[in-house]
Order: sequence, then structure tokens, then C-alpha cells
Amino acid sequence: MRWGLISDVHGNLPALEAVLAELDRFAVDRYACLGDLVGYGPHPNEVTAAVADLGPLIVAGNHDLAVTGRLRIDWFAPTPREALEWTAAALTPISRDYLAALPLTGRLGAVRLVHALPPESAVTYLTERTAPEALARAGEWPERLCFVGHTHRPQRLEVADDAALTPQLQPLLSYWTVTSSARRWIVNLGSVGQPRDGDARACCAVWDDDRGILQTRRVVYDVDRVTHDIEAAGLPPGSATRLRLGE
Repeated sequence: MRWGLISDVHGNLPALEAVLAELDRFAVDRYACLGDLVGYGPHPNEVTAAVADLGPLIVAGNHDLAVTGRLRIDWFAPTPREALEWTAAALTPISRDYLAALPLTGRLGAVRLVHALPPESAVTYLTERTAPEALARAGEWPERLCFVGHTHRPQRLEVADDAALTPQLQPLLSYWTVTSSARRWIVNLGSVGQPRDGDARACCAVWDDDRGILQTRRVVYDVDRVTHDIEAAGLPPGSATRLRLGE
């Protein structure tokens, strides 16, 4: 089966629409989402409805948890906290109920789905600093692959049972075949709605679970439209600036 993979939409409807159009070109059979439908962006209800209509396998992100009272908003830095407070007030009951029901983990065949550091964290970033923790906890999840989001940077990390291995994050390739059953990986899919790797284009991916092939895509979208809506909503202007820079 061919899966369309998305993560970290963050209330950015133009980016989501562009990504779904791209995935439609690949004739994906189903969708999976790694969370953070909302936060930062001005379209929380539109994004939530559009993702819900896909009927995806989906897990909760930290922003989804915060706007539904499952995570304290004061845990966040001032800019995302202001956006979360706006988002929580803007959500319709239907959107809130959908986000509140999202699980922390999921399984896509032999692949684990989680927003942040596995086996089930929605808040711990996968970085060079936390890579040793990821390696130490690898025995807590048995799957060969784990797809994550949260950092908004497409990367991959090999997790092995060799304690002597120095874990190192690597760039996520545009075309990657998972060939060795003896190797296990955490794969960060990057962000649809707020990329932070210096490339302002939206991220998405196609996962062929029959052949073990992951294809990543970068998609141009209407940044002007979403930045205009950020400003019109009175959301923190820094969110618009970051979209233009991909930071």
C-alpha cells in the first residue's frame, strides 16, 4: 500500500492544500499524520476538517494536546503560547473534539507513529543532544521504523543495539529504500506548515510499505496567502517571517 505522510501542518491551509495535491499525483491509498494540526497558523478549523476528511492514521502533537487541555500551555515559549491561546479560543467544538481524541502513538503495519521521541513522547525533540536517549530507549519499541515530526526538519537516525555506536542524525534522502532488517531507524518527516531547515517549501512523503521505499517531496505553496491571514488574525508576526525564511 502507498501511504501519504504528513506532519506539523500548524494551521497552514495553503501548505496543506499544496501537499495534498502533490500526494494525489502519487495516487496514495491512505494517509498518516504525525500530529500538530494546529498552532502558529491562522486556519486551525479548516486544517482539522481537511485532515479529518482524509480518514488518516494520526497521532497527537504537543500543540494539539495543549489546545485541548492535555498539556499546559504555559509550558510553551511566549510566541507559540500566544498562538495557542488564540487557537484554543478559535476552535469549533467539532475541531476540539477531534483533536482531543487523538492518541499518542499508532502503528502503520510494522512502523511506529509518534509525534516526537519514541516510544510515545509528544514533547521531546529528536536532536543531536537527545539522540543518545533515543538510542537508549530503542528497546522499548519493537518496530523496524518509527516516523516522527516535531522538529520540522527532515532527518533520520539509526538506532541499534550496539551501545558503542555514536548516534548521529543524517539528512533524509529524497528516495530511500529500507533494505536491511537488522537496522532500525527513526525518521523525521519535516513539516507541512512550518519548515525549519532553511527550505520554505512544505514537506511531505510517500511510503510504500510493500517495497520499503520512502520518497520525500518539497512543495511550493502560497506563502503570501497564509502570511496575510496571520497578520489579519493578529497572530504573532514572527510566525509569518519564519514561513518566508523556512526557519
